[in-house]
Amino acid sequence: MPLYVNVALRDPLTNPPATHYESGGATDNVIPIWKAAAPSIDLLAPDIYLSGSEKILKVIDLYTRDDNALFVPEAGLIADNAKYFYDVLAHGGLGFSPFGVDNNGDSSNDEHLADRLAPFAQEYAMAAPMMRELAQWAFEGKIKAVVEHEDGAEQALKLGAWDAVIKFGSGRGGELKPNQNHNGKAMIITLDENKFIMTGTNCRINFRPIGSNAGKAWQYLKVEEGWYDHGTFKALRILNGDETDWGGPAIGDKPKVLQISLVIR
Repeated sequence: MPLYVNVALRDPLTNPPATHYESGGATDNVIPIWKAAAPSIDLLAPDIYLSGSEKILKVIDLYTRDDNALFVPEAGLIADNAKYFYDVLAHGGLGFSPFGVDNNGDSSNDEHLADRLAPFAQEYAMAAPMMRELAQWAFEGKIKAVVEHEDGAEQALKLGAWDAVIKFGSGRGGELKPNQNHNGKAMIITLDENKFIMTGTNCRINFRPIGSNAGKAWQYLKVEEGWYDHGTFKALRILNGDETDWGGPAIGDKPKVLQISLVIR
């Protein structure tokens, strides 16, 4: 069986003095020492209780190494942490677990607990039918993800012959209504040069061709909403022009799986 150790983290950005964190643990500054001194430990696994997207994304980067597969055994049971599930997948993560999913028998907390669990539950429900595909895509380096930062600014992903531009917010047409809790996120899987799987919440995606096709006219050949069933994408519906041409396909507060095909005109 694999052996892992939970890590109580330090601030990964400021190099704080050792008296300000649990300095006996496998914090990011001593990962190489732990790897050399404790080779029987398979995984150094970060517990995510920090706040702020920059810190958490840095932790995910630091604990993703050739000699250390990423595993998040604990994440604070707050809605904001659910968005990092996508980034963990994009880093080839083996697991992502919110902490404290039971209520210790206190039925008075059931409703509050359900509210806190809902953002995680809907992401797991989205991912469950394509777990094998996600594992294979992660192994092949086909998954990329973005999470909304505290400034709510748009972000871009390079996808071979295309750039994907992700804006965060809700609504159709014009400017999006900002997300109050900055909980937007998007995950994109490259199936081939012009075909992608996308999911996310509270975001909108658009594309632009780059490289030899930069500046050329292009369009959505087809955008389908659906799900995976035994390794095959099953289309539920095809998005119409109003749903794709007003700044690109948008996803609300519940994740959807879209299969997007693009074409250069």
